[in-house]
Amino acid sequence: MNISYSQLSSFLKCGYGYYLRYVKGIKYPGNSDLYLGSAVHSTLEAYFKAKIQGIDTSREQLRAIFSDIFDSKQYKATEDGDEVVDLVWREDKGIVKDVGLTLVETYYDTILSKPRCPDPLESEFWFEKALDPEVTIRLKADLITASGKVIDFKIKRRAMPQADAERDLQPSIYALGLGTPGIAFEYHQLVRTKIPKVVIQEANRTEADIDGVANTLIPPIIKMIHDGIFPPSGMNTWACDPRWCDYCGTECRSPRQISLVVKEKDE
Repeated sequence: MNISYSQLSSFLKCGYGYYLRYVKGIKYPGNSDLYLGSAVHSTLEAYFKAKIQGIDTSREQLRAIFSDIFDSKQYKATEDGDEVVDLVWREDKGIVKDVGLTLVETYYDTILSKPRCPDPLESEFWFEKALDPEVTIRLKADLITASGKVIDFKIKRRAMPQADAERDLQPSIYALGLGTPGIAFEYHQLVRTKIPKVVIQEANRTEADIDGVANTLIPPIIKMIHDGIFPPSGMNTWACDPRWCDYCGTECRSPRQISLVVKEKDE
């Protein structure tokens, strides 16, 4: 059995949502945010792969790379390595493209053109680790630097609070997958506020953090998946909400979702 960070995160968010996506194979529609994020990721991947080969990329060249990726009819947005189908544009495509151009320009001006620009060792690097004879965790790092730091790019409407970064599961999972006793991890957030900005947050993890994930968190999840147990999120949690549930109103009609839909109709 192969499992990824996205799958673990999906199960923790809602076991039933995991079941719909990864067991039944029901893909939910992607949206403009997902397409934008995927295009920006691909642009930064191209930049750092060129840098690894000793090729410098200018600001204008970076804009051109993003434009080519965004406009290409062959380009398909992906999530967790899977191609997104039935893309739903919630915003004008031209506006979304302008946002993306501004974000990559801001990242270039803030990070790539400065001495603090990461020294890349691997870009979009897939790796895996056997947790036991039957379970392998498979992960993708956006960037691994020459010093061994892992950098994850995120395109956000609002920056993640530092407290959330310190609690987030991703750095511990990645350290586990890399087989290291600890990890230096950074989130590089490209935030699409009125004035776009880049927010960098450290989320380092120790060996104790990694052991907790490996011995306490993951085994019960794997057992439930093997046993066919997929508990839905609680009615009072944020995950069980039409604004955040990808299956609301189609494959999943939880009591909370039904009550919210009825309330909207009454209003």
